[in-house]
Amino acid sequence: DVDVVRAVIEALRLGSHDAVEVAADANASYRLDDPVHADSLRGLDRLGLAWIEQPLATDDLAGHARLGELLTTRLCLDESITSVSAAEAAVDAAINPIVCVKWARLGGPTEARRLLNWCHGKGVDAYVGGMLSSSIGRACDRALAALPGANRTGDLGADTQYFRDDVTSAVTLSAGAVPVVGVPNERGLGILVDRERLN
Repeated sequence: DVDVVRAVIEALRLGSHDAVEVAADANASYRLDDPVHADSLRGLDRLGLAWIEQPLATDDLAGHARLGELLTTRLCLDESITSVSAAEAAVDAAINPIVCVKWARLGGPTEARRLLNWCHGKGVDAYVGGMLSSSIGRACDRALAALPGANRTGDLGADTQYFRDDVTSAVTLSAGAVPVVGVPNERGLGILVDRERLN
């Protein structure tokens, strides 16, 4: 893991992309009681990552709190965050997490907005994470990512990165040195459903 992430960072530096934040998503694949895992986590910690996402099991808040004391790199909780209460428990466990907000896991956009508002009010860093979904789901991700509570950059891409033919007009990345996924100003999600494709 360390070699792969180091290679990504070095490639970005060679391409003059030093300002790009790099984070690593472990998807709950590490265990603190495994010496090999502990070595990998220490190695990742030395790479200057923006954060390490979900290094331990989703229900292991105590382990994340211990790991947070051992590393200088911030920890992000993704699968552990199933509600505002789960985020509160993580803060109470002294993890100081970055919170990955996914509306599909939280029960819908309303709950995701509630969590982002809570994070904003408590000064907890958060971002909206993407899941494999249609352009309708991606439009919801973009709307949530534009809220003040989402103060960190998420992993939301253009719709065309996931499906060649989707059920809405595609949202693409803007041209330029730093590609951007725009947020529509229209009411609702700001997309039009292509009825022919939907049928």
